[in-house]
Amino acid sequence: MSAKRDDYINETALIKATRDNWDSHWKSEASVLNKRRNSFIIKLTRFLKRAGGGELLYRIIKKEVDRAGGRLVLEAGCGSGDVSLRLAENGIRTVLLDTSFTAVNQARERAVDNSLEIFAVNSSIFHIPFKDDIFDACFNSGVVDHFGPEYRSKAVSEVVRITRETGRIIILTNDIKSLVHAKAMSFAQRHNCWRYGFKDAVKSLSDILIHIPHSKLIKEYSRGFISQFEFLHYYLPGGLLKWLFFRLFFIFSLPFNFLNRIPGHFLVTIIEKQIRRTEQSSHS
Repeated sequence: MSAKRDDYINETALIKATRDNWDSHWKSEASVLNKRRNSFIIKLTRFLKRAGGGELLYRIIKKEVDRAGGRLVLEAGCGSGDVSLRLAENGIRTVLLDTSFTAVNQARERAVDNSLEIFAVNSSIFHIPFKDDIFDACFNSGVVDHFGPEYRSKAVSEVVRITRETGRIIILTNDIKSLVHAKAMSFAQRHNCWRYGFKDAVKSLSDILIHIPHSKLIKEYSRGFISQFEFLHYYLPGGLLKWLFFRLFFIFSLPFNFLNRIPGHFLVTIIEKQIRRTEQSSHS
């Protein structure tokens, strides 16, 4: 069997395993996601969770998308679409993609419930069904750190391909320096309460960009000193204790939101799509 055929089989198996894993996860989250809340409750919840990872994630991506002048934006690995739906609330045209059928359907339903226009497609990040040079910005969070280096490279190559020249790719992964996350994840794996498959913290994505055409690393930085402590919930049994932990965490961490500017939870990688003039001339 050829190496190319082996690669195809391995990639197909990885895509299927990823899809099955995340379908299972989002089905378990359906009862929470499908709760309808009025706008006041949503705004209050976002405010109280300001020091948490979800809110920090949104603020980072919104800031970087705005800097990129994003008018048409793709989230490659959208999950239930929290970030993209909030971008759509702010008038940004968003396209959502995920390998999980369940996640895509939930994102669509939530968009309809909130009278938002989005386009959501079920596909793998390794095979994004769009032409080259379309999007002003592409982003994802907690996606490429679920793959080893070879498949990280394939995923990043695809989002670079569909991004227009001078467009930006924004990738958030768990920072390898976030010791709280690493220890909590290891604990959860040993006690069979880790539901997210393979995951590995990232030191930098600069090493894979060397081999990806048209990609230029603009900057890489870390944020989320406070939000990383959310992962301590893995040390608690389920039920009431976890419920209480999250509520106390969000309430007591709120005044210390500013400490999320210190490195911790997220490694943020910003890539610009660049095409050499000589290459453009050869294709014209």
